[in-house]
Amino acid sequence: MSDESHELPSAVVNRIVKQALPDNVQVAKDAKLALAKAAKYFIHYLSSCANDFCKSCNRTTIGVNHVYGAMEELEFNEFVERLKQFMDLYKKEQGLKKSNKKKAKEATTITADNSSTKTILNSNTK
Repeated sequence: MSDESHELPSAVVNRIVKQALPDNVQVAKDAKLALAKAAKYFIHYLSSCANDFCKSCNRTTIGVNHVYGAMEELEFNEFVERLKQFMDLYKKEQGLKKSNKKKAKEATTITADNSSTKTILNSNTK
């Protein structure tokens, strides 16, 4: 498998870089490439460290707590709390989406049941 298949999408990297910097800062094309490569290496390193935590817990699936532990091990402690806050918010949003989807499905079922009832009533009146 080629190294290119494991590259981060340049549009995503560019958006992240742009959001992190003031509007008046320009970033050279080769600097963007270097940032993308550095991010790729960081993801590989973090994943490997999280896998070590996973194995030490006799697990085969890396969980979010393994990622937190890896970040602390790599001395990125200041980002762990922000990541935990993000994950809490993400879980709440996913719960709301699931709840809204369930409510929409129930409403569709009720509407369909009412339509069936109307159809039956209309056919009985003829």
